Amino acid sequence: AWRTMATKSAGAGLRGAPSQQTLSIRNKHIACLESMLNFNNPVDSKTSWQESWKILIYDTQCRDVISTLFKVADLRKHGVTLHLS
Repeated sequence: AWRTMATKSAGAGLRGAPSQQTLSIRNKHIACLESMLNFNNPVDSKTSWQESWKILIYDTQCRDVISTLFKVADLRKHGVTLHLS
């Protein structure tokens, strides 16, 4: 329901194509999650994932949000070695 409301409020371009505003919101969500996964450190370092191991535990609502933004490979890139719901 949240994704539906967010998409409707952000609007869509012609023929269901995402609008610039929708893409901007998605990019901000990705940036926030990357910041969280990197403990609020800059994402610039390519070796930052090697410095710590992370376990991500989330509920169904968080899974719905995260799964639309990241693939498993993206989580691994940010050092998440185990993800559970």
